[in-house]
Amino acid sequence: MNKLKQFSIFHPFLFAIFPILFLFAYNIDEVPATDLLLPMLVVIVGTLILLLSLRLITKNCNKIGIVTTFFMVLFFSYSRGRDVIFFLGIGRPDTGGFHITSHLFLTLLWVLLFITGAFFIIKSHRDFSISTKFLNIVAIALVAISFINIGIYGIKTPNHMPEMTKESDRSLRLNNPDNLPDIYYIILDEYARQDTLKEVFNYNNSEFIDYLTSKGFYVATKSCSNYSSTCLSLPSSLNMDYLTVDELANAATQLKMIGNNRGSRFLKEKGYRYIFVGGGIDWKGIAQYTDEYFVYKSESVFRKSAFVHDLVCTTALLPFTMFFDDFFDDYDRKARLYAFDKLADIPDIEEPTFVYAHIMSPHPPFLFDRGGNPAKQNISQPGFPISNRGYRQVSMVE
Repeated sequence: MNKLKQFSIFHPFLFAIFPILFLFAYNIDEVPATDLLLPMLVVIVGTLILLLSLRLITKNCNKIGIVTTFFMVLFFSYSRGRDVIFFLGIGRPDTGGFHITSHLFLTLLWVLLFITGAFFIIKSHRDFSISTKFLNIVAIALVAISFINIGIYGIKTPNHMPEMTKESDRSLRLNNPDNLPDIYYIILDEYARQDTLKEVFNYNNSEFIDYLTSKGFYVATKSCSNYSSTCLSLPSSLNMDYLTVDELANAATQLKMIGNNRGSRFLKEKGYRYIFVGGGIDWKGIAQYTDEYFVYKSESVFRKSAFVHDLVCTTALLPFTMFFDDFFDDYDRKARLYAFDKLADIPDIEEPTFVYAHIMSPHPPFLFDRGGNPAKQNISQPGFPISNRGYRQVSMVE
């Protein structure tokens, strides 16, 4: 009977996997499902270890389960606690050394909360059977909602992109099909035009502009994007048309329009190789549409998945990651430099190439100083974009 009771206490495992599922469902248009494997395995094993460890203190399964769930809530709510700390003015950048101040204060607070809560739960004379049933129900509901959202996304996601119509085909042609030049579409994310750089950043970009024009390039001095968001602007430009109402409302469609775009399809029919170069960004699913796919891959287990990296940054592990530079800065810098190196190699390909290169610079965070040297980042700053993928950060307390 006691063993059966142990199996009925499953809310710690559900509360452990819920933040992972929720973050995935919230960013499902960007994250492959395989990115869930590592964090799910780690939290399930970690939860089991914590449950077994608490059995050394008390044999009451209800208390063990509630203490474990309380730990999970605190663990995955660390980033929200950090936001509150900044809101209260503790450890702001202008006070100096807030990296240590904020994390030390919050870590000690979290440890104190857990020890205090665990002590009162374990020492209580209550059985906590009703509380356990309630937490089981809440945990099931939270996980079920995430699965429902994931399922709805799968149902709404189109299985294929519409091919170009004959009318569209007639509007596209090559003036000299026997002499095909390489085509480069390079996005330097958030690179402002010359007058904006001067007005906002007090930076004179004329030397670079003059160099381009001297080489025969045309520079649009008063250019502006047709949409304010990258996820809207790119599907529009790569498909050479404005987005329809349905396309504007569907993130999955926008993502497929980036990878399987009208321009690349047309050029591939004419003999071009479609190449994607990612410098700090990796659009979900784009590899299946390209002939060559170049995105920097780190040997670090955490940076093999940007999703795992961002998930860790929402947890109580965040203050410890500052001791590992590769976890934050080095990977992002290497990814951008890798993209430039690949761009230099592509002209050696004999076939004509259509290159879509997306480099997340000078998009914040600013990883290089004016001399091209590494610029140290402060990950504790409120609003610091931990990932350049732009994942929407969530936690168990939203």
